[in-house]
Amino acid sequence: MFWWFPYLFGWPKPFTENVEEENKRTFRILPPIKDHLIPDLVHIGITILIWINWILSSKEVLQRI
Repeated sequence: MFWWFPYLFGWPKPFTENVEEENKRTFRILPPIKDHLIPDLVHIGITILIWINWILSSKEVLQRI
């Protein structure tokens, strides 16, 4: 979930330079927004799995109420 804030709103320059250097060989499918960080495919997949887990867990909890 952490990647979406820097992608949408930007992040301080020293942090972005470090992250860009570490992740320059990752696969990205989202279009760039200005000079913001772009989440890679692994982080997008993890986010989707977290949301699916949250939705299914919430559904299960609500059925028990």
